[in-house]
Amino acid sequence: MVQPPRCCWRGTLPIHSVSDKCLTLLDAYAEQVLAYGSNLQLAVLAAQADPSCCLANTLAGAVCLAAEKKCPRLPPPDPPSSTFLKRAQEQMAAGQCTLYEQAHLECILALAAGDVALILEKHLSLLQDWPQDLVTLKRAQTLAFYVGQQDLMLRLAQMVEKANARSPFFHGCLAFALLEAGRVTEAEAAARAGLALREDDPWAQHALCHVYHHRCQFEEAVRFMLQRVHQWQHCCPFMYIHNWWHLALCYVDMGRPQAALAVFDQHIWKDEWRDQGSTEDCSNGLGLLLRLELRGHGAEVHARLPALTDRIQNEGLWHVELLLDVLACWALPRCGRDAGGRQLLAKMAALAEKQKGPRRDALQAGWLRLAEAVSRYAAGDMDEAADGLLATDWKSLKVIGASDEQLDVFQELLCSVLLAAGRCHAALRLLQERARERDRVPFTHHLLARCRRMCGDEKGAKEAHARASELEAAYSV
Repeated sequence: MVQPPRCCWRGTLPIHSVSDKCLTLLDAYAEQVLAYGSNLQLAVLAAQADPSCCLANTLAGAVCLAAEKKCPRLPPPDPPSSTFLKRAQEQMAAGQCTLYEQAHLECILALAAGDVALILEKHLSLLQDWPQDLVTLKRAQTLAFYVGQQDLMLRLAQMVEKANARSPFFHGCLAFALLEAGRVTEAEAAARAGLALREDDPWAQHALCHVYHHRCQFEEAVRFMLQRVHQWQHCCPFMYIHNWWHLALCYVDMGRPQAALAVFDQHIWKDEWRDQGSTEDCSNGLGLLLRLELRGHGAEVHARLPALTDRIQNEGLWHVELLLDVLACWALPRCGRDAGGRQLLAKMAALAEKQKGPRRDALQAGWLRLAEAVSRYAAGDMDEAADGLLATDWKSLKVIGASDEQLDVFQELLCSVLLAAGRCHAALRLLQERARERDRVPFTHHLLARCRRMCGDEKGAKEAHARASELEAAYSV
């Protein structure tokens, strides 16, 4: 006899289950996803509590699938994703699932097949019918971000906004989508609305820190984040590391390198992340160290780089994060691992060539060209590095799944290599614009002072140097 549907996930979504424990575990799993918790295995426990529950098996399959794709160098999950997904399909074939469960299963099967267009289509379709499913919203937005469809991130959030106006965790999703659309004022309002509902929402905290950083309100960002660091202890590696990275980034832009290095040593580069097969420690760590190298802290950076390159020379980590690939093209040759750097570039070129249509073009014009330029910088060839960076299609870089703050280090690199190559007039135009947009960053004014001096403008150089010194003095208080 077919059991009548029951509701889980705070009583909003209909599923078939014969187990109260399964429903409780599914609710707990949803909380972990939305709060960036570290215990996603709750979905597997839910499937074990009720092997006949289609949704529990679907979500367990999704968790195992993510582990298989994200951590290929670690032992595969046991049982694998295919076991759970096959069981879910059997329940669907037997009519033991609701339309909602069927739609969710179709999303994860598309994810397993790797068809990006189909994945996003299935997620969009599900959210149109069940807009209160924030787990699916979170997954869909994440996928859209990593394939460079920031407009879809916002469209998804706006599509379900009415159904989730009072839902904890929704407003953080909306806020980040607004940030990616350049709508900073609205993003701030959304982030604050989310924090009013859940003060400990790490994604809403992350969005508000983005707002502060965009406005160069570094002191406010540091105060805000330091008051909340204790709330990140139970977050997954990505969220814990990334929120600490944002804090360190503020220290870097304030001209406080030792504070940034302390964050790196104590919170970003930790043994426990390596044991979990994380790549976030590498991508966030390298992005931070490259900024510090550009600011003249080479000795401190190069003391830490070898440990990171020991990790990233492992091909199992290549292409897991496309931003990490670019940063590795700096780190590997910088540590004398030129062969590894060349091999990575060759594999990046092959991967880009395999893509279709606009994505292939974007990866080749943006991602690959940037990586080649970064590798030339690491080799000390500033002219070729400058040519490569100037030829990079910067707008195409969003397809690699990186925020503006994560990509900004390469704009700093461009300014630095132009000066190193003696192209002060080309650098001047860029630095004047950066000084207008990011007036409260001492490093920008130091570069501008150097540039003006190279251009023969001693008066302008002194003014820029004075502004940098003024800011550094203010930030040191």
